Amino acid sequence: MLTGRLQHLFLPWNLFLAWLPLVFAIASMRLGDRLGWRNWKPWAAAGWLLFFPNAPYLFTDIVHLGPVHDTRFWIDMILILLFAWPGFLIGCVSLRMMHRHVTRAINDWVGWTFALVACGLAGVGVYIGRFQRWNSWDVIINPIDLATDMFGLLSLPPTHPAYRFSILFGALIFIGYATIQVQQRGVPRWLRADVSGPA
Repeated sequence: MLTGRLQHLFLPWNLFLAWLPLVFAIASMRLGDRLGWRNWKPWAAAGWLLFFPNAPYLFTDIVHLGPVHDTRFWIDMILILLFAWPGFLIGCVSLRMMHRHVTRAINDWVGWTFALVACGLAGVGVYIGRFQRWNSWDVIINPIDLATDMFGLLSLPPTHPAYRFSILFGALIFIGYATIQVQQRGVPRWLRADVSGPA
């Protein structure tokens, strides 16, 4: 309605996919406790990791923007960000649930390592989704071809753009998540300025 075009109808669908990691995280935390670890939790946790890249993936929809000198460029960018930002926050909520669970089960260092690894894997997931056009459910419906492409990525030289994109996008996800965590939990004591002394 805002743009007078139908080309952005993919945004509601991508935002729906961004909710799936939260659904799996809740299933892992809540239903897992009721049904037992062996019956449910591993599958829900695997589903969370599989669909987690869908949350930050929305940011890559800016690829659909037109020429920058066109007024519609800014309208389209704002519209995409109106979907991408909530999608990213939903992903952060799901990551926070899994992060806290790992921290409580083991310790804080392992929890943050888990979060870092999850963000790194999400960076890879966004790459294969945006550039190789694989979807999360292809793990189930087309696992052989997906595995072939994944092994093909491992054979690429370290300087290949696939690695640079995955690392940088994973870093973007982790820094965004860590920023939100600091805001929620407060600034660590070792980062606080000493304002108790005289001016």
